[in-house]
Amino acid sequence: MITLLIAVSVLIPRQEVIDSAFSNANVEWYADSINVAPVPQCSSWTSDYQAGHTYHGVAYEYGGWDDPQRFLRNLARGLRAGAHSDNDCIRYGGDPSWATGQDCSGLISRVWQLPYKYSTRMLPGITYPIPYDSLKMGDAVNNPGHHVVLFYHWADSGHTRFYIFQATDRRPGPSTTGLDLRYVAGYRHSYTPIRYPYITDSTISDTLPNDTIPEDTIPTVINIPEGVYKDRISFMKPEGLREFYVKLFSVTGSVVYREFYGTVPDSMVMVIEPEIPDGVYFLILDDGRKAYLRKKLIYLKE
Repeated sequence: MITLLIAVSVLIPRQEVIDSAFSNANVEWYADSINVAPVPQCSSWTSDYQAGHTYHGVAYEYGGWDDPQRFLRNLARGLRAGAHSDNDCIRYGGDPSWATGQDCSGLISRVWQLPYKYSTRMLPGITYPIPYDSLKMGDAVNNPGHHVVLFYHWADSGHTRFYIFQATDRRPGPSTTGLDLRYVAGYRHSYTPIRYPYITDSTISDTLPNDTIPEDTIPTVINIPEGVYKDRISFMKPEGLREFYVKLFSVTGSVVYREFYGTVPDSMVMVIEPEIPDGVYFLILDDGRKAYLRKKLIYLKE
């Protein structure tokens, strides 16, 4: 047996990830003279962009992870559009205070709705590797310490080319986040496909499943000491279920808690720590398509 903690998480539909990527690649912005002017803090900086021109896609800024809205606000404030890692004034980690934009991992961090910017070296710690042929839109292809791209879809049935979103250095042209068509062979040797576990294949339903789901006949009664909101619930994982979601519903049908789990042992002990009032709840296990378990819980404060 192992003990797992149910915590609040955000499940992101794949289409939402791609919509966000498109917004980063398609944002239209105008380069004013201040956005390309020499920088007092860095005399060797030169801009990729020309004043008076309109561009599409967030500017490339090493270390940055500005979303389109923040990027536009920063331009209006007079920040410079983009900055590259090969400039002597850009220290390790990048993201100078006078520049605005995003880099490759900044794009991934935004579209995956991560709480802060994860570097290409950090991304393996929150993802798991998958085969190239298993890539789905919203997954990433990562080379730690170098570059990461967001997978959109295959360009052919043989999986020799794919469409990817990336924030990358496109010099001598302007460097902006964009959608590119690339040969997979150029990535297979040093890039690993990765999947963020909180991305789901479809919009997650927050509707209490119907009564066709097997339900334990004896409800689990949880006596909670005043001020303490946790207890352990043990049960056997349904046969054949691998990756799954745990959802806690109130009797009114509204979801109270949601969490995703990857492959785990068949016997589990789950620690529930929601700060919820006493009452009747339903614990549901499903894989995003089918529900496998319906367990009634009765929370009672002592």
